Amino acid sequence: MVESIQKKMEELRMKCERELPIQQQRANNAALAFRNSLESIKLTAQQTIQDQVKYGQLQAQLRELEGDLVKALAVKNSKEAKRIMVSESISIAKAKTEALKKSLHDLNTRKDEYAAIMSQQLLGLATIKEKANQGMKEKEEIQELISWYNSVLGLRIEPGRGVKFIFKNINVKDPDEEYSFTVLFAHNTYNLMNCDPHLDGTKEMIQELNQTNGFFEFVRTMRERFKAAASNGFRPQSTTTQPDLYTVSVSAPAEEVDRTPTPAKGNRDRKGKFSGSPKSTPPIRRSSRMKVSCKEVSPGSAGSASSVRRSARLKAKTSGK
Repeated sequence: MVESIQKKMEELRMKCERELPIQQQRANNAALAFRNSLESIKLTAQQTIQDQVKYGQLQAQLRELEGDLVKALAVKNSKEAKRIMVSESISIAKAKTEALKKSLHDLNTRKDEYAAIMSQQLLGLATIKEKANQGMKEKEEIQELISWYNSVLGLRIEPGRGVKFIFKNINVKDPDEEYSFTVLFAHNTYNLMNCDPHLDGTKEMIQELNQTNGFFEFVRTMRERFKAAASNGFRPQSTTTQPDLYTVSVSAPAEEVDRTPTPAKGNRDRKGKFSGSPKSTPPIRRSSRMKVSCKEVSPGSAGSASSVRRSARLKAKTSGK
């Protein structure tokens, strides 16, 4: 019994002796593994600490970058707003430029139109000046002609109810004796209101005057008739008791007819024209024909202007004087 126990204990001791190095090796291996693990954990902890420091640094850098990003976004937004404002300003400037171009085109068009109008006005002004100068020259010639009529022929024109033509230098014996006739122009018709002394054939003369509108020829013929009457002893009366009034219902032409007088002895020729030959010639320098208005002869005669404004024109022709 004891031996079996000892045998078992011996077997157990031998087994323990065999197992002891193995377990010792295992323990050493475990201790070594633990130390290795501990070193690894220590290294991992140190790396973790370093990583935490780096993480903190990275967080700080991230915060800085976030701040920079916010600033960059603010700058970007500001620049975008400025870009939008600049783009809008460019669009407005382009629109204004187009409007200015259109306005400039309109101004140039108006300038051309105004230039054309001014050119026309200048041409018209030059024409008016030329006509005014011509009118002044003609007026001077008319005044000279009137002076000649007054001095040589003794002609005087008086306005009133009609136009009265008074002649002197008719009667050789009495040059200051006045012979006269009065003509009224109304409703496009010439009317002989008075003739002193009375002459025969004045009705036919007025009729022809209304047909030809040759007023100068009529005046010259009347003067020749007065001279013939004076040579026959007819003298004017101091007062007129029975005025002669001849009205012919033939309208005068709208424009004066140019009648060139032919020399005669105060009578009618074969065509029925009145003619005469005064002994003197009026001093006309430029034109061979001149229209003398009774309004120009007697300025200020408002009462007679309406009755003679179309008819009382004298055509003075150097060829017939």
